[in-house]
Amino acid sequence: NIDDIESDITTIDIEVKTVALTLSSENAIQAIGSEFTIDAVLSDESFSIPVDASWQITVKPDGSASPLRVDGSSVSITPDVVGTYTISLSFEIDGVTFNATQTIVVNDDVIDEADTVHGVVTGLNDEILEGAKVRLYNADDISLYDLTVTTDETGSYIFSELPAGRYYLVVSGGNGYINQTQTIIIN
Repeated sequence: NIDDIESDITTIDIEVKTVALTLSSENAIQAIGSEFTIDAVLSDESFSIPVDASWQITVKPDGSASPLRVDGSSVSITPDVVGTYTISLSFEIDGVTFNATQTIVVNDDVIDEADTVHGVVTGLNDEILEGAKVRLYNADDISLYDLTVTTDETGSYIFSELPAGRYYLVVSGGNGYINQTQTIIIN
């Protein structure tokens, strides 16, 4: 008889949080000998980067002896050889492993930031996108400036000697990627 069966029902509330780790630096292209810093940020401020987090140089040019200088959730490096440097961060919080990488291209030219737009195009898994199309054009008058370049083997692109104005930067990664557009102001 169903009336004779006693039932215990237990309710369990589970809170699921999504926490993303992001690494960022001011510029993706650096001049040799100029220090750059990479900052780590978690999307949920109730978590913090642990002090035992592991920062590493996972890719660097042959002959480079540049050490990393760790300062909490940031790391600095002064590159000593031209080429590509990839910095990675790995740590665990409550049994969940977080990993992120940032790639910086180092050249021997000093870039005048005032009239230059440059960067590195990467995919969803931080893979370098060689051959991506990057277009920069004047937002107010396309006849003043409109140029498209293709990223090189390091995923890098550069537009220099830009006149002052408001620009649109459009990145086309190719099949499977959605075009990304950003507004840029050159003073």
